[in-house]
Amino acid sequence: MIVRAGLDRPAVNAEIAALAAAALAQNAPITLLNHPAGAHSFETANDDAATKAVMDQAIDFVKRATSATYQSALRAGLPEATAAGLVSSGNWKAATAAYAQLVASSPADARVRLSYGEALLGDGQFAAACDEFEKLKGKGLGPRDLGLPAARACAQNSDADRAIAWLQSIPSRFLPLDAQKDTAFASLQNRSDFQALFKR
Repeated sequence: MIVRAGLDRPAVNAEIAALAAAALAQNAPITLLNHPAGAHSFETANDDAATKAVMDQAIDFVKRATSATYQSALRAGLPEATAAGLVSSGNWKAATAAYAQLVASSPADARVRLSYGEALLGDGQFAAACDEFEKLKGKGLGPRDLGLPAARACAQNSDADRAIAWLQSIPSRFLPLDAQKDTAFASLQNRSDFQALFKR
């Protein structure tokens, strides 16, 4: 937990913002509590209801975060949380390896396999990603959640027809208009069937 005093010096709060952003980028288990009217050392400088509420929240956090059940849940989720952190920080090679292990231990988990496919895509392994997404057809994933990354992977693997088929599998209301200018689809942009997807 990071508790930020809004009235602290700008340089101090800039460091807190940078630390929180870095922690979020790595999917670390972080809780940020902001006291906008709190001065530095607000626990002694501010005697008001807002400060007392912040202090109560901090104490509650310590009680929850140190409980055996919380720690157990955190440990259980750590492998997937770590893999997701590798994705959000752009470490695609390590993310691919981490998700490959998760898929090996839970091959029927479509959500994990989707993340594995996205890691492969991020790592530039377009053929492998295209094949991985193909295995997820009919597994209950959202048409855009699966269709967009699958189309990107197949398009960048020079499999234009498969990429178009994936895009066509997404209901038009879920297909974002900015996908028309997505650089992953540069090879498709002159095709009439690609252009037709965005005529509404």
